[in-house]
Amino acid sequence: MTVSIKKIDKPTIFVAPLSNWLEIEDLLTRVINRAYDKPRYKYNIILTPRIKYGLAQDFIIEDINKAILAIWVVPSTGKNIKVEQGDDKDTVTRKLIENYPIGTLDLDNTLIETEITPLLTKESLKTLEGRILATVCLKSYANDKNGMEITGFTSFYPNLSSQLMLFARNYSLEHLNVQKLWVEVVQEHDLVPYYEKQGFTLLDSKLCVVNTKTHKSADQPLENGIEASQNFHVALMSMRTTKA
Repeated sequence: MTVSIKKIDKPTIFVAPLSNWLEIEDLLTRVINRAYDKPRYKYNIILTPRIKYGLAQDFIIEDINKAILAIWVVPSTGKNIKVEQGDDKDTVTRKLIENYPIGTLDLDNTLIETEITPLLTKESLKTLEGRILATVCLKSYANDKNGMEITGFTSFYPNLSSQLMLFARNYSLEHLNVQKLWVEVVQEHDLVPYYEKQGFTLLDSKLCVVNTKTHKSADQPLENGIEASQNFHVALMSMRTTKA
């Protein structure tokens, strides 16, 4: 019996439990680390990559079947870009724009797809890393049973991050019945103003004191294994998914 696999012919956000994505964990690790490396190298405060041990461990996810990972993908053009091992975030963005010039993608009519099989075919995987525009993960938040935390938030295409955040907000409300979204960010990376523009409110800022010999902080609230060059703050922010 021949199984027909749906062709990707429009920009599509593929959404599935994290457990479904682990087949391409190495690829996703490269994508996410590439995005997080930009502020890491710019500010030289956090010394370790975002994903060090694995997606579930570094996203602090206990149940990989309940966490949701979404990946925004564009169709193959037949002349897909090749992402090299040493390419940084800006290089990938430049290559994406060369292959998908600004204004040529109908991003406002992006499809939402929960069947990720089309991405995992041998043919698709040959070019997938060069067709990912953005990623976002939604996971449970320990202190709010009606809320979820955003992590793994990356964007490689210009002016896309606000649309990605809107997707996260709408999807979490309509499909997961989430009332509030949470983020924890390194304040010294100048992310607080960005998230405030997206509708988040700053609730707390925790100082993480770093041991100058080990480069570790015993009291930081993020994932294990983080090393830093200096003390830093972790900002806690939240946003309602519904209008007050």
